[in-house]
Amino acid sequence: MSRAVIAELQAKEKEFRALLESAPDPMVISNAEGIIEMINRQTEVLFGFSHAELVGQPVQMLVRSRARSTHAD
Repeated sequence: MSRAVIAELQAKEKEFRALLESAPDPMVISNAEGIIEMINRQTEVLFGFSHAELVGQPVQMLVRSRARSTHAD
């Protein structure tokens, strides 16, 4: 991959992260396995967890305990 392509991808990622942070609502992005990949600051405020505590964890940790067993369905 050329340096120009890498630079363009990095710029797009930076733009996407800025858009994510500017959202007025909590936003959680998980992968196909349900592992949290990205969050915004509003998510930290709402749930009371830091970025470091959430990224890499299963999204089920944000689901109420009574709904966890059926969430994956």
